[in-house]
Amino acid sequence: MLKQFASRTVLSALFLCAMSSALASEQAGKTIIAKGQVKAFDNPAQTRALKRRSPIFDIDTVTTSASSKAQFRMNDGTMLALKASSKVLISEYHYTPGKEDNSAVIELVEGGLRSITGAIKANNGKYQVKTPVGSIGIRGTHFEIEIIQGDVFLAVWDGAIDLSLQGSSNTVSLGEGEDFSFGKVDRSGNVELLLEAPDNFNKGHSSDAPNAPTLNANNDASASENESTTSPPSSAPQFLGPPAPTQPNVGSAPESGFLANNDDVIQQLVEETVVQNDITSPDVIANRMGEFTYSTLVSSELNTSAGGASGLQISMTVDFDNGFVPDGSLTFTDNQGEWFAVFNGVIDLNEILLGVNFASHGNELASGDISALFSNDGDRISGEFNLFEINNPSTNANGRFQIE
Repeated sequence: MLKQFASRTVLSALFLCAMSSALASEQAGKTIIAKGQVKAFDNPAQTRALKRRSPIFDIDTVTTSASSKAQFRMNDGTMLALKASSKVLISEYHYTPGKEDNSAVIELVEGGLRSITGAIKANNGKYQVKTPVGSIGIRGTHFEIEIIQGDVFLAVWDGAIDLSLQGSSNTVSLGEGEDFSFGKVDRSGNVELLLEAPDNFNKGHSSDAPNAPTLNANNDASASENESTTSPPSSAPQFLGPPAPTQPNVGSAPESGFLANNDDVIQQLVEETVVQNDITSPDVIANRMGEFTYSTLVSSELNTSAGGASGLQISMTVDFDNGFVPDGSLTFTDNQGEWFAVFNGVIDLNEILLGVNFASHGNELASGDISALFSNDGDRISGEFNLFEINNPSTNANGRFQIE
């Protein structure tokens, strides 16, 4: 009897510990892509395998194995992408729409990451990335870091960053307004500033080890991961290297997200384009080069709770070389005012993984989702969107579009 009681007591204690851990952790983001072995844990004894839509929490260690990769859409819209053989510690990720004291602290322990920051940084919150050689303060939107044999490589593709070197009062600044956008810091803290991207970068993004998948235009086993590596050098100003993608100024972005896609919507779009014999092969998209802006409206459908929807205008710039959408916007009006949204995303095979960074309806903040894919041999984009007012979700709008 005593043994049975003791056993129940132990089980109860374990249950309470598990409940306490769950309550202590808050969801920080969602898995968008998990190829290969991608895992997370706050306790090494309780590892979780991540797949599309799996949550990650504000106290989590996330790992990718060799030939694996992952992308996450954080609650504030930040896109975080990990390359193969990476390890990242999320030690803090607090975001409440409309507040200015939001903060995020993540640490790259191994491998590489790429990030396009969202509302925390846009609203002057604290967004910090720790590395073995120092802590990085973010002044911009798009950067990469990679650790190779103890050396840290860093690149800034849009905006700027400041690296405070460990054990030193020195700060290394890279990106727009600085003299350099690339650099390397060895394990001893020696800084080498670079005018061009290091060899481990490929067209503005890290190359992968043999057989490692990538996040390029064809984001599959044959694609390479635009989502990792980076180099951290030292002081200075200015943006060099490949043309920097232009990120929209998201201002006070509500809860939203980079890469916020709905699988069911995408599946419906795929089925419709198949019926129309219009779906584009991923190989066609993978072979496209350069940057192109889709802005000519071919067809559209609008519905709003207020009625009277008209005047849809939508534009989307696609960077085929680097496999992402640096900026996009849409606008239309209904009987209660103008709907407006800015968004960005990345290419995944023939899909475009998009998320709303900022939206409004008249004077009200809004949020929502956009889903899209390539059609007509890549010359056209077909998509759907859903928008709603944050403080009054019953005020909403949705629509379909084709642009070329």
